Amino acid sequence: MASNKPKIVEKLVYSKNAIMLFLLTFSLLSTSSEVFGQLNSKGNPPEEILHALSIKHPEVKATNWSWNKKYVEYIGYFEEKNKVNEVHINVYGKWTKTITYLEKQHLSDNIISTFEAITEDNVTVSEVFKEKSKDWGVQYKIRYLNNIPNKPIQEIELTFSEEGHLIKETSFKKQHVPFVVSKEFKETYEISKKEKWSFNEELFAFEVNFKSNNRKNTAYYSPNGEWMWSKIDATLEEVPEEVITSIEKTDFKDWKLDDIFELSTNQLVKCYKVQLKNQNKKEYLFFSVDGHLIDSPKPQ
Repeated sequence: MASNKPKIVEKLVYSKNAIMLFLLTFSLLSTSSEVFGQLNSKGNPPEEILHALSIKHPEVKATNWSWNKKYVEYIGYFEEKNKVNEVHINVYGKWTKTITYLEKQHLSDNIISTFEAITEDNVTVSEVFKEKSKDWGVQYKIRYLNNIPNKPIQEIELTFSEEGHLIKETSFKKQHVPFVVSKEFKETYEISKKEKWSFNEELFAFEVNFKSNNRKNTAYYSPNGEWMWSKIDATLEEVPEEVITSIEKTDFKDWKLDDIFELSTNQLVKCYKVQLKNQNKKEYLFFSVDGHLIDSPKPQ
């Protein structure tokens, strides 16, 4: 029996039903994603994820589990043969890949010779790892930063086969935060909030802004994970009296004290950066803890 409804009404009803179905599906997927991404009170994922780990890596217990919303998978870390491994397991309890972080010297001579033949002298290796996945088997990857004068710093990833053949070259506009850098950061600052990473081209370092103990912090790390520099917001009560007295003896004594930071570098234990303001002008002075005016410290 033919419908008595005008076609325009039928189309409208169909469109509304399609929209409702889409919204319901989206809601279910969002809810499922949130449920899947939850860790228990011990910081572990669901049992099926741990079971998948036990099958792929027997007698291994992974820690520091996290949920990768972009790829819809759990990521955990474990040590084996003195090397850190990163295991990826999807929401269906299926292993997808394991990454083993290496040093350059752990690679075969074929890979090292090929890498050195195609790269320039002014490159900094930021990450080396072996990736074993269900799709591609075993591959070795080297990420490095190309620091060519008068050109933007670029991150490049080279992928090699087990035999040492170059498979692929990938360039990135935004630098990845190397594992050794994030690992060093988390071990130094066990409690931090709202981490925001970027790459500081002037210092050729990875910069992270975060909060710890309700204070704003900034830390800098070299691409190979070495701590270089830290900056913490300071209050007048925390600054030594010698520093305040020294400020009053400078040519900027009548300027407004705009901000004070406590600095630490790998070459200097502690100093203070003082920001002074006079209308639209700003001046930065650096003082040692005993109040001596010093040059701007630079990490090595």
